[in-house]
Amino acid sequence: MTAFASRFPLLRRAASALLLTGWVVACGPDLQPEPGEPPPENPPENPQDTHLRHVDNGDGTFTTTVDATSQTEWIGLDLDTRRQENANEDAKWDVAFQRFHVRSRGGSSGTGGVEVAMLAGSDLTQVRQAPQAGYAADAVDGEDADTNPDTPFEVGEGWYSYDVATHKLAPRTQVYVVRSDAGAYFKLQFTGYYDTAGTPAMLQLRWGPVQAPGSAELQVNAESSTEWIYLQAGKGVVQVSNPESSLEWDVAVRRTQLRTNGGVSGQGVGGARIAEETDFASVQRALTVGYALDAQQPVAGPPGSGTTAPANPTLNDWYDYDVNTHVLTPKNRVFLVRTAKGDYARLRINSYASGKYSVLFTAIPAQAETVRLTVDASDSAKTVGVRLSQGTVAALTEPTSGDWDISFKRTWLQTNSGTSGSGQAGALATEATELAEVPRASEGPYTVDTMMPVAGPPGSGEASGNAVLNDWYDYDPASHGVTPKARVFLVKTVEGAFAKVRILTYASGTFTLEYTYSGPGRTSF
Repeated sequence: MTAFASRFPLLRRAASALLLTGWVVACGPDLQPEPGEPPPENPPENPQDTHLRHVDNGDGTFTTTVDATSQTEWIGLDLDTRRQENANEDAKWDVAFQRFHVRSRGGSSGTGGVEVAMLAGSDLTQVRQAPQAGYAADAVDGEDADTNPDTPFEVGEGWYSYDVATHKLAPRTQVYVVRSDAGAYFKLQFTGYYDTAGTPAMLQLRWGPVQAPGSAELQVNAESSTEWIYLQAGKGVVQVSNPESSLEWDVAVRRTQLRTNGGVSGQGVGGARIAEETDFASVQRALTVGYALDAQQPVAGPPGSGTTAPANPTLNDWYDYDVNTHVLTPKNRVFLVRTAKGDYARLRINSYASGKYSVLFTAIPAQAETVRLTVDASDSAKTVGVRLSQGTVAALTEPTSGDWDISFKRTWLQTNSGTSGSGQAGALATEATELAEVPRASEGPYTVDTMMPVAGPPGSGEASGNAVLNDWYDYDPASHGVTPKARVFLVKTVEGAFAKVRILTYASGTFTLEYTYSGPGRTSF
């Protein structure tokens, strides 16, 4: 038995953003191949390899132990054959392991076309079929705290959590679905990182094959002019007894009218926007910003009829109308739908005839993208509001309304809270200097607005503002210059969601902001 020291690089997530030095551990027994004849071309029931050990669980899954203790060698696993492969070569392997790092042979890590989807909080035994969307491949390193490739196993919070007190890793409760280089689908869950002797990088994973994704096309009969048909992402048509209060539906259809479970149409947080892609299969993730809420919309009819009803303005623009033939044709577009409970789905209307639809409607994971905004607050007579969920900037005519989260007037900042507005917004300062350093919103407390002294000579008076956000700059008394501090703020929005915000530049009242919005009901970015 030998002892060795391993030194972790800066970990990707803020909860583990420190250098682990001097972590001295004892190696467990060496994993060596069994003596005997070379393995046959067709693998036996439980093939054994130098750095892999498989146990057949008897339920179609395997428990595999991977000796990933090497600092330099990647251990490749071919899911289709259960064999160990040389992951330093771009051939055969599907997933590879080195210490706590995990890669897949697709994107920036290889030409195998391997892609991975993550199912948070899922039970491995209940996952029998691969999802239709949510797959991602390895990518070159992005804006985060390390220089490692951004793999589906390590982006966001990643496959493990890190305890800063014990310096221990623990697998998160989430299942990954891997599409192999052969086009087969496998479910995979990490169950351990240490062996019984406490040796790190002895990964244990439970995995097995699952069915390929099925057809998603739904036939929806909404020809009645009085009854609404209710759809739920992943389930199709559902029966709802109390649609006004239920969160068990996401989209409602009646003839040509469409609603989401949000705004004036329901108690949920639903909304819709148009996806950037028009190919349904290409829409693998839902952006979190820019969802239109349901509102009173004109009902189709003769000019001047003046009739309105609750509807979603984005979804209701789903068709082109031919005035000569009176035929409706679905537009070539994919919609992103935020569901009643704050999850996301993609929707495409393939065909329509007299109230009967053929649609594709499946759940997809969220992707909290980074948005850049320019805010011109140079006019000292105007207050300019930003709605983070929409990515919009507009002068405020009614500051007490719920249509803004943070506002700007020259160097003065407010949140829609306390003495500045009727919302439940607020702000919190972090120690981070880059957005990538903040993977999750803190529980708070968030500072609400109060009456504060106005910057200037004695006697300048008070104004309503946010004490946290108004500490956004450094002032040079010699040049009278204002420079944004390298600081990330957390902002609670009026709908109870969160955004991490950084002020990049400021010049004569004009700001450049970058931010990431969590979406309703979520704290992770």
